[in-house]
Amino acid sequence: FFGVRGVAIERVETLPTVPTNVDLNLGDPVTLERARELADFDVVVPEALGDPDEVYFSDFPAGGMVSFVYGSSEEPRALLTQFEATFEDTFLKKLEVTSNVQHVGVDDQPGVFLSGPPHVFGFLDANGQYQEETLRLVGNVLLWERRPLTLRLEADLSLEEALEIARSIP
Repeated sequence: FFGVRGVAIERVETLPTVPTNVDLNLGDPVTLERARELADFDVVVPEALGDPDEVYFSDFPAGGMVSFVYGSSEEPRALLTQFEATFEDTFLKKLEVTSNVQHVGVDDQPGVFLSGPPHVFGFLDANGQYQEETLRLVGNVLLWERRPLTLRLEADLSLEEALEIARSIP
């Protein structure tokens, strides 16, 4: 729909209730070096944010998922998640009708900036079954490709601030 590999945007009238104290559920805490060893892809760090305060690794989806927390898991300021996405591992965003969706580009790669009410994060698992998670942080989301990766930055940032961070990845 917006040209981001493995991403579809679906508008819905209402969202499920989102708990206020969400467990980030990011996987196992690891060092940045260990995350680089475990992931099946080159883990990237945005220069604009520097090294993360906390790093997590999950072996789902295939190839792994690395998440950086800036701040702490108890009081996160920003969350950057990276993973390899294919059409078989489609990620979906369900949005309320009032959410703002903007098609953006990051270094000539497609992206989507989501702002407005919170959203629900869902995906198709390895068996093609739809799974759903509540949002991880309340804030805006920049979702973009940096082949072969799909990256997701969640924070209380403007589009311009989020793009600056995304473009700072070497």
